[in-house]
Amino acid sequence: MTRPKWLYVLLLLLAVNLYAQAPEWQKSKADDPLHKREFDRFVLEGSYLAPPAVQVSNPELEVLCSKKKLHKAYVNFGGAIRPEPGMKSFKGNRQAKIDVRADEHRFSQYLEISEDHTTVSADDIEFTELLTGTRLGSTSSAR
Repeated sequence: MTRPKWLYVLLLLLAVNLYAQAPEWQKSKADDPLHKREFDRFVLEGSYLAPPAVQVSNPELEVLCSKKKLHKAYVNFGGAIRPEPGMKSFKGNRQAKIDVRADEHRFSQYLEISEDHTTVSADDIEFTELLTGTRLGSTSSAR
């Protein structure tokens, strides 16, 4: 007894769909007992097209929100980040140069690096610029 070809095609499409699903946001709660705040924490795990030589984990984007507003965003690269020589934030923390490109919009941004050199952090304005590929308040669409 032969099975219809459409059954094999259906099973193949189902298998491909299971393995090729887009990443989904994971939501959880995060507490800051020092400042007595609670955050909604959203994490989107990614993957490298070409992983770095030394990779500890997959890259992920973490967003913390409080009272329906963005508090802070983090990009964990899953490996060591090289700081930009001589670049420090107002707080004195080392920074990494991040090249942003979305369509025809291109610019560089300097973001603070965590103490373990695996994560950069962005405030609400920096995060919006990263997501949109557009500098807020600029008159030029590309830099």
